[in-house]
Amino acid sequence: MNFINNTLSISLLYDYKYNIRTFVCYDGKEYQDITNEIAEPSFLQNLINNNIIYVFDIKYFTKFLIKRNIEINSDKLWDLKLAIHLTYKENNTNIQLCDITKNNDFIDLCNRITAFKKIYKQEYLTYTPSYILSNYIILESKEIFDLFKTIEPLDDYYTMIKDCVISLGQCELNGIKVRNDSTLDKNKIIDGYIYPNYYYDHSNTGRILNKYPLSLQNIPKNSELRKEFVSRYENGKIIMADWNSMDLRVAFAMANESIHTDDLHIYVAKLVFEKENISEDEREQIKQVNLSILYSAGIDTIVEQLKIDKEQVKLTIKKLYEKFPNLKIFIDNKISFALKNGYAESFFGRKRYLGKTDFTKFVNSSTQSTSSDICLRAINFIQFYLHKNNPESENIKLIPYIVYDKIALDVHPDYLHKAERILKMAMSDIAPDDLKLKVNFPIKLEYRETL
Repeated sequence: MNFINNTLSISLLYDYKYNIRTFVCYDGKEYQDITNEIAEPSFLQNLINNNIIYVFDIKYFTKFLIKRNIEINSDKLWDLKLAIHLTYKENNTNIQLCDITKNNDFIDLCNRITAFKKIYKQEYLTYTPSYILSNYIILESKEIFDLFKTIEPLDDYYTMIKDCVISLGQCELNGIKVRNDSTLDKNKIIDGYIYPNYYYDHSNTGRILNKYPLSLQNIPKNSELRKEFVSRYENGKIIMADWNSMDLRVAFAMANESIHTDDLHIYVAKLVFEKENISEDEREQIKQVNLSILYSAGIDTIVEQLKIDKEQVKLTIKKLYEKFPNLKIFIDNKISFALKNGYAESFFGRKRYLGKTDFTKFVNSSTQSTSSDICLRAINFIQFYLHKNNPESENIKLIPYIVYDKIALDVHPDYLHKAERILKMAMSDIAPDDLKLKVNFPIKLEYRETL
């Protein structure tokens, strides 16, 4: 990373419950509470244009900029939280930075500010008392500034993920439309929309997690709750798009085993059982074998799930490796690499540090991390494409309903075919070419009136 003289760190305190925001800027010598000034677009644009800025959470900060129509240059924005997540082992003693989502001092800080708010009965605080500010946020801002200089030069992988995280924030700002007669908690609805928040750093494998204001990822497929969410366009559709057997396809691709078929399990079953007509039971048997290999579940688990003979399972696995020899080599190499180096590595270079007792996670971590990054890259591609094409961006919205193998678009009825092509490019065409993976990514599209 190239450092210039104008370097700043910006710390953010954000209390969702009370909607309190405090920004602190630090230049290595002194600090400034810029909470008031930061609301002025001219001040903020000048700050962005003339400085390299280190921030603790780039997703939220860029959302704050976008809401104020500030032009963003991602080359000048660096996220320490993301850098730590991708670079360091868990509990690394070299990291001194307070984690503002977990640190006890931060909890104490929130309690103090909450008490301050109640005393003065202000709907929104415009400034934080200096005795609170100086004790907490300044220290964190200084640590951001100092610690970033100790991190090894960040490579292309960090830059890629950083851009994806910014696109994830843009996606969140699109919101999901709530029906007018919704029974949802009104406090979770803003101008007819909910705005889910996704965490990109709460999972070791990089899977995106959602908790606020609803855990959308955990809503059952046929739940009545889904009917609360509708298209923002008259007669519009929500297009659900998901990858077919994503982790398994990635595993076969990383093993240099070509799979070019919509139903991976049928394809593998035909080769293993050496026949064309495959029954549902035979497909299920191969599916469980495939998953057990990926997740290191063990033969006994397959026997218990399928209620079949143990020797039959062993024979099936043996035949599978005979038909796909590179898969066996891939698995053995991933296990030996993790044992030697102490971490599993994705196709892109994301590391997950593991102990020798985490044997079952060695292969799974590599494939899941790769799948997670593919999903982030698809989000980034769609958001970038729509940003560059105004007619499409007004009539096609990437909405914040994201599962690691599923994304969704809210589409005007006149733009359904265009949306299909965008999804195909992002999810099926670009991924294997860009990743140089010999894999077919079939996607399933579902057109819905509601989420």
